[in-house]
Amino acid sequence: MCTIGTLAFSFGGMFAFISGSPFVYIDYFHVPAKYYGLLFGCNVLGMIAVLLLNVRLLRVYSLTRLLMVQSAAQALFGLLLLIFYPHSLGVVVLLVVLFISLVNAIGTNSLSLLLQRHGKQAGSASALAISLQFGMGALASVAVAWLQDDSPFSMVLVMAICAVLSFLSQRASGAHRRTEIKNLAV
Repeated sequence: MCTIGTLAFSFGGMFAFISGSPFVYIDYFHVPAKYYGLLFGCNVLGMIAVLLLNVRLLRVYSLTRLLMVQSAAQALFGLLLLIFYPHSLGVVVLLVVLFISLVNAIGTNSLSLLLQRHGKQAGSASALAISLQFGMGALASVAVAWLQDDSPFSMVLVMAICAVLSFLSQRASGAHRRTEIKNLAV
């Protein structure tokens, strides 16, 4: 279940960005609406780059190790975003791209790990994971709207919280897995 949390919370962070970014970029930072798509598209390029890197890293590192590093990096970017968002559009765009770029890699690796661990119930595990993933996305979007205060704060707060919860879920998943392995050895 912790692996599902890693996936769902990371995805929630992306939906916080999706729901808050039009206001943040267009209204708060006064980016002309015609350029919003370009800024949004930078995230897609980042996702592609990280997924290509992820394929290479999977040849060397385990899924659990990659997930730990990826979720830790996303949490770091979320916290940095929370600290530095008032400073400039450039800082926000860079940190958001770094944050969002990790979402697909975390999602792909989480689902792969989940399906490895629950092979006989792969369909049910996948259905539960995807349902919770989109449910968390919806909750994150609602949280951004509910906390809105005419600044980027609500978006970056929800992104940071989601990323930290994703990281903590991955840590708990790793601790749970080590306990399972020790119990099997006894």
